Amino acid sequence: MALSTSWALTYEEWAEDEFGDADLPIAQMLEDPDEDTLTNLREYAMGTDPQKYDPCPMDGAVQEHDGEDYLTVTFPIQPDAEDLVYFVRGADSVGDLESGQLLFRREANGAFSSRQGLLSEDGDEFTVGDIDHPLSSDAKQRFLMVFIQAAEFMEFVTVGSPGNTPVTNTGIGQPPVVGRVDRAFQMGKFEVTNDQYVAFLNAIGGNDEDRVVYVPQMMASLTGGIERHGSNPPFTYSVKEDMGNKPVNWVSFWAALRFCNWLHNGRPTPADRDMSPETTEDGAYDLTDSGAITLNTVRRSPGAKYFLPNEDEWFKAAYYQSSIAKYRRYATGSNTVPTAATADMDGNVDNPGLNVATFDDTDDEPRLALGTAVWDLDNDGQLDDTERQGMATTVGSGGSLSGYGAANMTANMQEWIESVAGTEQRVMRGASWKLRDFQLSSSYRFIGFPVLIRRDLGFRVARAVPDIDFELIGASTLNLEWDPVPDQKVRIEASPDLLNPDWKPLGDGLLNDQIKTLLDPEIGNVVRRFYRLVVIK
Repeated sequence: MALSTSWALTYEEWAEDEFGDADLPIAQMLEDPDEDTLTNLREYAMGTDPQKYDPCPMDGAVQEHDGEDYLTVTFPIQPDAEDLVYFVRGADSVGDLESGQLLFRREANGAFSSRQGLLSEDGDEFTVGDIDHPLSSDAKQRFLMVFIQAAEFMEFVTVGSPGNTPVTNTGIGQPPVVGRVDRAFQMGKFEVTNDQYVAFLNAIGGNDEDRVVYVPQMMASLTGGIERHGSNPPFTYSVKEDMGNKPVNWVSFWAALRFCNWLHNGRPTPADRDMSPETTEDGAYDLTDSGAITLNTVRRSPGAKYFLPNEDEWFKAAYYQSSIAKYRRYATGSNTVPTAATADMDGNVDNPGLNVATFDDTDDEPRLALGTAVWDLDNDGQLDDTERQGMATTVGSGGSLSGYGAANMTANMQEWIESVAGTEQRVMRGASWKLRDFQLSSSYRFIGFPVLIRRDLGFRVARAVPDIDFELIGASTLNLEWDPVPDQKVRIEASPDLLNPDWKPLGDGLLNDQIKTLLDPEIGNVVRRFYRLVVIK
């Protein structure tokens, strides 16, 4: 099965090429103009013609693996698409597939955050098997489904279990109590990448003479991932080769807050790319008062939509296991020291697993390729002494996740968080690619002045889960209102009970337009009903 080689990098470019105008009704992602049951999104993702009837390029089969027969699915991907996520789930029923066992996931950046079911890879074609459920005479029925979805600008995981028990007496230099969060929120699945930070710079950083959001090390350092173009402002920015899916570094605490404000304000792209209260200087954080910056008294604003996680939020997302209501020592869901990541020449982890992290495990000086992730930073085909000191790896490529599904929280880049340490400093959590195994656990905490920049220091973003309010209209209709989040798609679900919930969706997924009216067919048949908002995009 071959894929076309003349693909664009985004759906919009592909649709423009295929239909002449990406805005035409027939060019939209969920349309099927050739009526072959493959939506345009699937045609784009799998290399078929959207205006010609094609058989489905996916193939289900029973295959032998290690002496057992397994249900498998084989499907092609579009490797150049930078805006698609592919994943495969298995379940005992069709209705459970959306939340079923994750067997395979390829992120939009090309990294694999799950490969446990991957049986074979032939070019751009993958075969994934239900490897935990061999077929036998007494086996339950099993189903596999390939999911293809458009990638968000950033991916998030939901951190639930509000009101969880905190950790107390966590060690020298630690807060006396940490980890309790009384509301659900969402944590960035990955650290902020160079690709995302360049989008930010090109939107608002055209004049960076005050060095607030861009510093020369981002370009001059071998470990930096960003290039600046132009001798006078406004400047433009691009990502160095193989650095787009690596975490951004050389970022101060204040630069990270400005990135959060940009997200909070809907990622604006004003023509003059200025830094104003409408873009970077207000929103989640009020940075218009220079005195508050000098005194380090800036705090999260009420109603912040995107923000740096505070210490409780970061700690919970990294170490808490809601299924057992306990904390793990490492942010890989384990109490055992992780295996140190190694990397291929492009910076992807090449020994992925459930307990792998990018850190230094060798005493050699200068460090050699003995378990530290070293790779070809300057793309000259060889490793020099600087490169042998190691570097961060492609976000998510190690395959290890926290209990809530966040990647690289044990180590890769150390991360700024929002909490204040004393009066002058801010907290940093997690280890980095250049720290040692004894610095990886939850008992380690780091602090620094907010102007600090380092080659092994970056950040990730959290965001609010919208609250939902409702009122009854007549006997069967709900008017629902919640806080909008740009480009977010949500689903409203209802259940008659919270102790033994049976959540059922009300209608299809809705773009977050703040107010919707929905029908709840059971509202007249029960004494009480509970509602929740689920983010699905």
